[in-house]
Amino acid sequence: MEKDETGEPEPHLVAVLQLRAEDVPALRFPAGRDLLQLLWCPALHVEGGIQAPRLYWRDSVAIGKTLDSHPPLRRSQAEYVPYPCAPQAETVLDFPHSADLPEEVFEDLFGSAEDPEEAEETYDDLLACRWSDKAGGYAYCTQRSCRPVCEGCGGEMELLVQLFSQRRFADDVRIQADALAKAGIDPSSLSDPGSRISFGRMERMAVFGCFTCPNQPIVHDVQ
Repeated sequence: MEKDETGEPEPHLVAVLQLRAEDVPALRFPAGRDLLQLLWCPALHVEGGIQAPRLYWRDSVAIGKTLDSHPPLRRSQAEYVPYPCAPQAETVLDFPHSADLPEEVFEDLFGSAEDPEEAEETYDDLLACRWSDKAGGYAYCTQRSCRPVCEGCGGEMELLVQLFSQRRFADDVRIQADALAKAGIDPSSLSDPGSRISFGRMERMAVFGCFTCPNQPIVHDVQ
């Protein structure tokens, strides 16, 4: 619990996502680790526009006693605290952005099309960089591709986790929950609305990692 510039303790980190290696076999895990945990600060961070994420690779067998409950949150904002929910894992094919395709593949796909530009746009809109929460694959970017380079080794970093804003649930879920409660219906008995996290004006956050450097650095990108 470090102190900020006012002398007050910084907010606790909150759990955002936990994945087991057995549930996401396509995602590369470091040797001896089978659990990925993503946490972030639930308070607004002006610099960078979003809470700085922390990524932990753990050995589930070595985890000892855990807390019975999370400590009270300090200076948290509701849209940055995920609603408890369980992700439904599904394995899908994900393809790189057209700008990142090898030249010969790009030519095979679009070179003989009647309208190469339209074919390229269709590929990027429907097949490449899937617009969804995901582990692994290729990050969705609003402006061409985004593939960060590790400052340590100079190698290309891999997408680990991508999360999309679910701000569409932020207000209407609260209204619906109140209405259901007055009607004697438990809101939790209905379909899961997801995490309800929101990035304000930003649509998605992507976390990239490097498996070459010993300290396995990560960077995050928001768009």
